Amino acid sequence: MKEEIEILIGDKVLKAGIEGGIVQMEGETEPVCIEQVKAGVYKVFVGKRVYDVFAVTDERKGTKEVALELGGNRSTAVVKDSYDKLLEKMGIAGASAKKAADLKAPMPGLVREVLVKVGDEVQKGSPLLVLEAMKMENTVKATAEGKVSQVLMEVGKAVEKGQILIKFA
Repeated sequence: MKEEIEILIGDKVLKAGIEGGIVQMEGETEPVCIEQVKAGVYKVFVGKRVYDVFAVTDERKGTKEVALELGGNRSTAVVKDSYDKLLEKMGIAGASAKKAADLKAPMPGLVREVLVKVGDEVQKGSPLLVLEAMKMENTVKATAEGKVSQVLMEVGKAVEKGQILIKFA
């Protein structure tokens, strides 16, 4: 399935289609491969060219805005995929990144510790609970900021993958 994206750099809009490792942009078709070297550092292979890209995102803005450094030049780009364009069309652009979604169990396991209570304000990355799965303890963290409205599990209880554990207001 071909993914259509828009990349906004300053006032310039680049439209690209990506399918099966091939990118088509500005009428040119090139094979593309992206390798993550480490967090925020990528090697981007486009045709026979190789680019070192350093990316820093700020998800708090509710956009997919990325500060890029490419060949020593810094710029800001906003990447919009089909989901972002649908949200814009519906008049709710950026809404998905502003509020924490209900926390669902990422895997089946046993709740070892609940680290929040109703009314707590959490930030992105705040630890919410400790879940034991396959004899390993996993700290589950908030994916966005929000206020805890319900805690739906208890310490010592088993949970299934996808089960809602914490609701946010």
